[in-house]
Parts: sequence; structure tokens; C-alpha cells
Amino acid sequence: MDKEVFGQLITQLRKNIDLNQKEFAEKLNVTPSTVCKWARGINAPDITCLARLSQILEVTYDELLNPQETLDRMQADADTPQTDDAQMIESNNSPSGKFRKLLHKYIWHAASATVAFVICFLGIYLHSHPRFTVVDTRYNYNGNFGVTYEMAVVGPKKISADAMNNYAQKIRAQWNANEYATEAEAIDISLYSDKETASNWGITDQYFVLIKERPQEER
Repeated sequence: MDKEVFGQLITQLRKNIDLNQKEFAEKLNVTPSTVCKWARGINAPDITCLARLSQILEVTYDELLNPQETLDRMQADADTPQTDDAQMIESNNSPSGKFRKLLHKYIWHAASATVAFVICFLGIYLHSHPRFTVVDTRYNYNGNFGVTYEMAVVGPKKISADAMNNYAQKIRAQWNANEYATEAEAIDISLYSDKETASNWGITDQYFVLIKERPQEER
């Protein structure tokens, strides 16, 4: 590593954070003369100092170990012209600037309308296709129906009759396909609005009972 180039780098970095040589030396616990020798390229800091240098100068190890590349990059950044407020105002008032502003305005409105449509669509869909979650099941005996397969199901607090009938049809189709409740004469589905109440088989006023369908000759 070129000591002279390294000295130039740490000098420039020190100035960037508004530290004089004395303040810089105090933060590193070295003498000002030591910092001066680094700046002049006479000596270079010990490698054990790099961690502290990196922290104080707010750069990475790689930037310290490649001083020429870091200096070149810093110079390139300094040479890059910055757009001032006047240039920005002129750009915005130009025909192309006005077109960009108008385009951004339309894009913003279109995006807002799209989000509103998606939210509305999801609301309608979820209302017509509510989600049901089976929390617990058990076999029980009912004096009216005999062996009953009971299901504790969590669903929305408010549910339409059509949505409830659709869910009942789904359960019946699975039952007829012998996916479960094969020994039951009826299925009792209790609907709850929260999982805790459903787990405890609490009292609910939303339920429906499915009776096993028998062939005509058995009726």
C-alpha cells in the first residue's frame, strides 16, 4: 500500500467529517505528530488501527486498503454536477416536465382506482365465499338421530343463508364420499366466531344438522 496515497486518503476523509489533526489523534489515542506523519506519507498506521480508523472515518476496510481507488471515486463524486433548485424548476416547467407530471398524476389515480377495485372485489368474494375452519370433531349420541358426528367450526360472525347452504353441501358431498363420519347417522355442525369457544364446544345459536340420505327402498 502506497503510504503517500494512504496519507492523502485519511487526510481527505478527516476533513470530510470536520476533524482537525489534534481531534483526530485524540480519537485514535495517538499523538498529533503521528497523524502528521501519516498525512505526509512518512509512516502508515499499524494494521491493528484499521478497525478504529474505519469507524471514525466512516469507511469500510476495503476503502482503506485501496486508497487510490477510494480517492478516485471520491473525486468522481465531487465532479458530478448537482441539479440545483432553479434547474429543477425549469425542468418541471418545460413541456416534457409538464407531461411527466401529468403522466405521474394519471398513473397515481389509476393505481388508486386499481387498489380500490381489488379491495372491493376481495370484500365481495370473501362475503360470498366465507372461510370455515374445522377446530374439533367428535362422535356423540343424539336421541333423535342416533350416532352423530359433531363438528366445531369457526366461521364469520355474520353469514348468509346461501353461504351456509353451500358449506353444508360441501360437507354432505365429503360425507357421501365416505371421507369421514362413516358410522354416523347425522352430522351436527356448530358454527363459532372464535377458535377458543369452538375448542371448548361452547353454546352457539348457529348450527345445522345433516341427516344421512338413504336409498328409496330403505325409507
